[in-house]
Amino acid sequence: DEKFWKLENIYYGKYSVKNYIKTSAFIIKLISTFGFDILKNADSFIGDTLGNIPVEYKNFINSQLLITIQSTSKDMTLLALALGLSYPFHDVFYVNGGMGSLLEDIVKNIEVHKNEAIQKIVKDGNNWLLMSNKNEYKTKQLVLNSSIYQSASLFEDVKIKKYYDSFSFSDQSAFVVYMKIKSDEEFLQHYQFIYDELLPNTISNSFFVSFSKKDDKLLSKDGYSVTISTHTKSIFWRNLEKDEYEFQKNLTQEFIIEKFLNYFDIIKKSHIIKYFSATSNTFNRYIGRFNCGGKAIGFKNITELPSSDTPYSGLFNVGDTVFAGQGWPGVSLGVEVLQRQLNGSS
Repeated sequence: DEKFWKLENIYYGKYSVKNYIKTSAFIIKLISTFGFDILKNADSFIGDTLGNIPVEYKNFINSQLLITIQSTSKDMTLLALALGLSYPFHDVFYVNGGMGSLLEDIVKNIEVHKNEAIQKIVKDGNNWLLMSNKNEYKTKQLVLNSSIYQSASLFEDVKIKKYYDSFSFSDQSAFVVYMKIKSDEEFLQHYQFIYDELLPNTISNSFFVSFSKKDDKLLSKDGYSVTISTHTKSIFWRNLEKDEYEFQKNLTQEFIIEKFLNYFDIIKKSHIIKYFSATSNTFNRYIGRFNCGGKAIGFKNITELPSSDTPYSGLFNVGDTVFAGQGWPGVSLGVEVLQRQLNGSS
């Protein structure tokens, strides 16, 4: 992990000779830095290093990786394993006031159009014409932060639609329970709960709990803000009829809350001021996407991964479904790569 973040000029781009040369140079740098370890499978490394570890320990490792890399050790490289397990040691695990406050600081000096949905994007000569439910905008350079898997719906051009549809959909999503808890007790910021069997309607045997800090003036104003998340398949929720959807959602929610209260004997159900849960359907309604994260990066699929650049002049992508997009460090790295592409520098 330390070696990787010391690398300079990390790059991944396609669709031009210049981008392929820069990408090849970065791959050569990776190989010279890590040697043949770059090709090593995470599971084989665990076996060679730790031997036959207990199932509980392996479950713990995979539960961490599902949060940070959206995959498990059997499907990733040693480098991905290192980056995923090292994520908690970087100072990105808590934001005072929540994620919203961080984003508000980033855009405070930028013109932002809220409550406005882009409905259609068309190519207009050397420009891109964006039509929203309120206005029209024209730009020469367009950066999409929408999920790579759902961007096709924004365009009318068949070729552009086919380009975005060519990336196989990552069906992994999240089930999240939000709670407000009245308590004077002290808690850690994060807890991981791991069980022997899968949770109802999920693809995980664990859930991850985040407590707001007691001195967080915004999140902890009227009690602790608690977020509990686990992994699920988005297609499962999308295929349910309304009554069945509510039933299954409540089933998963109550199971998680019960397990949560069983562990924290100092928290009673009466201490929960309010709570609600969200599925992939909820996320799509609010932020226009069903899935969470993109595909884990490996040497077998690196050429298939979406990059910041596209085959279309002036059209770019950024976010957690694009190369190097997992977690805050990954998204930031993806932005840095995009910035170099936009500036035409090395």
